[in-house]
Amino acid sequence: MISFGTRLNEIVRITKSIYMLLKFCDGKGPRKVEIYEIMDKMLGEIKDIMATKYKHEFCSMEQIVVKMIITLMTIPLHCLGFALTPRFYDYIYLETLAHGGFTYRAPNLNKEVVMS
Repeated sequence: MISFGTRLNEIVRITKSIYMLLKFCDGKGPRKVEIYEIMDKMLGEIKDIMATKYKHEFCSMEQIVVKMIITLMTIPLHCLGFALTPRFYDYIYLETLAHGGFTYRAPNLNKEVVMS
């Protein structure tokens, strides 16, 4: 049986990524351009944490997050700001391995951005 402390540690690790996203969004200055990257990072970190014990629960959690991204973040102005930021087309950025084991995509290859 898993102890209370172990479960509590797992919950803190999973919710830390969500907290960091909320803290980022609450900061000063323009944040809309970087929100896609932070959301992808959050999802990858949660996937890494849940990969062993909670693999089955991750699928449903991922669907909720992706639905939220599609619903809330496909405002054309947000997508335009993301697509026009040169940093997201830099070859070093695009070759960087992100959490979750995937590489970043240029905004023009991101279907959520292109569809908006």
